[in-house]
Amino acid sequence: MDKRGLKRIVKKEIPDLMSGVDNFEDFKFNDDDISSFECVLVPSQKPFNQVKLSIKVTFPDKYPFQPPEVRFTKHIFHPNIIKEEGKMCFGLIAASSWKPTTSMRQILTEIETFISNPDVDNPLNGEATTLFKENQNEFAKKFIASAK
Repeated sequence: MDKRGLKRIVKKEIPDLMSGVDNFEDFKFNDDDISSFECVLVPSQKPFNQVKLSIKVTFPDKYPFQPPEVRFTKHIFHPNIIKEEGKMCFGLIAASSWKPTTSMRQILTEIETFISNPDVDNPLNGEATTLFKENQNEFAKKFIASAK
């Protein structure tokens, strides 16, 4: 798909996002480069709700036929985030299960659930997973420190 097609598709989703998505704020879109946007997640569950997490969403040229890439702008200590990259992968945006009809609102809602309720059976960060399972207080300290 060319950039005009991508821009047209993404621009259709912007009003929906700007009308409000639970637990998200501060949406930043750039009219000159519609291939990405940033926003802030305020998770709903402890200890995750003690910080605000900046997210960058990047649309591939073949969006909506390929999923967007979602990454945190900081190295977050979390069982389901690749610490060095800030990347996450979950069912909704996994290439193997991606559906072109999936909306950004659905993706963001799933991200909040995913962050607030870690999937320790499918970890991307072994150290964070072990600490989450064995010592919730120490995990919380490391998570909060990583997000500040």
